[in-house]
Amino acid sequence: MSVPRDPVEPDDETVVDPDWQPGPEGTRVIVGDEYVEEEIVEEEVVPRRLPTIWPWLLALLLLVIGGLAAIFFLSRDDDDPAGTTATTATVPVLVGLREDAARDRVREAGLEAEVQRRTGNKAAGVVLAQRPEAGTTIAEGSEVLLTVSSGAAQAAVPDLVGEQRADAIAALEEAGFRSRETTAFSEQPEGEILEQDPAAGEKLAPNGVVALTISKGQEPEPVVIPDVVGSQGSEAAATLREAGLSPNVVTVPSNRPGGEVVAQAPAAGSEVDEGTAVRLNVSAGATQTQPTQTQPPATTQTTPPEPAPAVVPDVVGGPLADAARAFGDQGLKVSVQPVPSEEPAGNVVAQARPAGTELERGDTVQLNISTGPEPAANATVPEVVDRQQADARSRLASAGFEVLSIQLRGNPSQVGVVISQTPDGNAQIPGGSLVILYVGAR
Repeated sequence: MSVPRDPVEPDDETVVDPDWQPGPEGTRVIVGDEYVEEEIVEEEVVPRRLPTIWPWLLALLLLVIGGLAAIFFLSRDDDDPAGTTATTATVPVLVGLREDAARDRVREAGLEAEVQRRTGNKAAGVVLAQRPEAGTTIAEGSEVLLTVSSGAAQAAVPDLVGEQRADAIAALEEAGFRSRETTAFSEQPEGEILEQDPAAGEKLAPNGVVALTISKGQEPEPVVIPDVVGSQGSEAAATLREAGLSPNVVTVPSNRPGGEVVAQAPAAGSEVDEGTAVRLNVSAGATQTQPTQTQPPATTQTTPPEPAPAVVPDVVGGPLADAARAFGDQGLKVSVQPVPSEEPAGNVVAQARPAGTELERGDTVQLNISTGPEPAANATVPEVVDRQQADARSRLASAGFEVLSIQLRGNPSQVGVVISQTPDGNAQIPGGSLVILYVGAR
């Protein structure tokens, strides 16, 4: 505690030590010549609050950044469109193509194929529609939808067995099918459906073919042609009618007595259907010349009879071998033309001249021969004309063909030699077919 000094009257001004610094709490202050203790209280500092404008500044900053980014990317699009635009491709034409070919075209165009299937009027596997349409420009790698046919919608075949032909045909047409008909003798009434293929209930595409076997009724007993050569024409005709045959009388020159039957066709003993026409060649009588008035004494001359014309037989439906023999009996030859047919292989399906046609002996008639539903592979017919019959048959047999020889009377120098053949040498016909040889004979 300091000792107070005598009070001194202060001067007019207070003198403060220029080197004075505030001291710690409780520091004494000299006022004039006195020390005065004074408590120093520290002033409380209140923190300053930031202004509320900063969120707006932040939002403004983000807008500026976004705008700059947009300007940058837009300017890139303008400067280099190829760098930012996707590559495009043109959709090719696909309708009508097979599915595999359509897929290849889609892939070549840089696109992807997507397939859906539905029934249609095109064959299975054919493209019916496409989406997008041909010529459309789309991004590379996009999908092209192909609508592919799964085939025509199939329908059930109706049950036709036991129906009459007209009713069966109408039922098939109503169902959208076609028919193929064959006939056969049967115990069932004529015109009744005996068999069908496909069977009833099986599925078949529209316009499909149903094979029908139709009854011809009971098979008639064959008629054996009687031998009427040498009898009178009227008697021969009556005999044929009694046998259920149809006589066809033709008068021909002959040295036989007039009215006598000199030939008949088909030959006696042949088995034919009832009602078959039988040709009868009836002699017109011998033609004589009157004696001449010159010496030596008159002689009698007769004109040699003209050979009877050959009559074309009916061979359709029978095997080629029988047909060739029937023509050979009439002095006719045949030429063979293989044709596709549902008839059994080797059967005659048509003949160029109708049965009953009169031709000259030695004439040739073309026969169309079925190759069958499933023809054998073609083989080349060896050329055997002018070869001995035995050699020719051997060559043909070695090549896998059947052989039929028919004798023809002609030049004695050609006896035993192949005069002609059918089919011709080097022809392409199904293996195993019949080759006919016409061989010279006395």
